[in-house]
Amino acid sequence: MDLEKLETTPFQTAETRRRRSAMRVNLHRTRPSAHRERILGASMLVKIGVCVAALILVLVMEMFVFPREQEGHAAALEAQAPAVTDGGGTDETLGRLRFVDGGGLVGVFASGKRWHVPVEATGASLLDDARLLQLQAEAGSAVSLSAGGEVRAVGEDSELGQYVRIHHGEDLESIYYHLSDICVEPGQPLLLGDTLGKVAGDGTLYLRIYQTGAPQDVETYVDVPDYS
Repeated sequence: MDLEKLETTPFQTAETRRRRSAMRVNLHRTRPSAHRERILGASMLVKIGVCVAALILVLVMEMFVFPREQEGHAAALEAQAPAVTDGGGTDETLGRLRFVDGGGLVGVFASGKRWHVPVEATGASLLDDARLLQLQAEAGSAVSLSAGGEVRAVGEDSELGQYVRIHHGEDLESIYYHLSDICVEPGQPLLLGDTLGKVAGDGTLYLRIYQTGAPQDVETYVDVPDYS
């Protein structure tokens, strides 16, 4: 018998057939799983795209829409605000205070936060029913900002001399009178402690604080030192 020409059939046991059948079943099961993963991946990309679009929309509104609304509201408040006076002689530039509701990027200081005394003083007194703080200091001493804000006006009062008016947000403003060598300008944002100018030659500095155009008790905001 020629064994080389003998046709043989591969021998398969029952165990081999079961293994091959199980492999086909597993292959069939893995295909739907991969399909689901592709669907989940596409869904996640859609969600990320929606979040990015929403963020861009908010940024655009913050940059272009909200500032215009605040300007319109500020103009309305300016028309309604009462005139600010200091007891006589205040020039027209003090006129009507302008207020911005909110505070934007400039720090807003609530009425409960204590303010710093703006100069290294040697004496202090409260005038005009405690609505005007008078400080005595060495002439030429630096005058610093008591609370962060934005410069709204620089001018000169007929009685109290050169002044700087600061807006602090929430309809709150302060005015520093009797300055020399003023080194700030309108529209300039300032931080607590920034220099406004210097004490005038007679060594006197004045400070008023206004809420919605009305002068306030200075001690509500500033811890006035006792030099007695």
